[in-house]
Amino acid sequence: MTSDKGCMKFGKTGVRAAFLAGIVALAGNIPPASAEEYGVGVIHEGAGSTVLFPIRTGSLNIEPELSYSKISSDTQPHRSWRLATGVYLRRQLGSSFESSIGGRVGYFRSKSTFGTSEIDVDAWFVTPAAGIQYFFAKQFSIGFDVGLEYSRLAQRTTISIAVPPVDNTDHVHNVETVTRIMLRAYF
Repeated sequence: MTSDKGCMKFGKTGVRAAFLAGIVALAGNIPPASAEEYGVGVIHEGAGSTVLFPIRTGSLNIEPELSYSKISSDTQPHRSWRLATGVYLRRQLGSSFESSIGGRVGYFRSKSTFGTSEIDVDAWFVTPAAGIQYFFAKQFSIGFDVGLEYSRLAQRTTISIAVPPVDNTDHVHNVETVTRIMLRAYF
């Protein structure tokens, strides 16, 4: 019980720090954007891919992201989706490189079936991250970032063959490192 309270306190502190860092970054001396660039990109995260929609302003990257996965199997169907938004301060490191520091906040949901058991997962996450991006052409880049992701998830397990049916919900706090490789194209 104290472990859950400690993790909850850690999560609230992380969200507050990310929020305040965003306000400080926005209130600082950020030059007005000469032009915004919009794009589309793909993130490879090991288990799958995510589509992102980067928006570049004077010194900020704002990147909404969306992923959906459906695995059809007779015995173990699985469906999941994730929606997140990242806000990053960016800094030019020469003619072809730029660095970024910021974070993203998002929501994840999945549903899996294993025989007579069904597992539903709902999760909120916050990920402070830092990265680097290389422009191999004026409008195309490849990037890499590393983050420390905190998530709070609720996992509900239902076993329908039991009489009466068993319905159990577990709340889990998780902290893990996340590395991503991104390809982006700007218009």
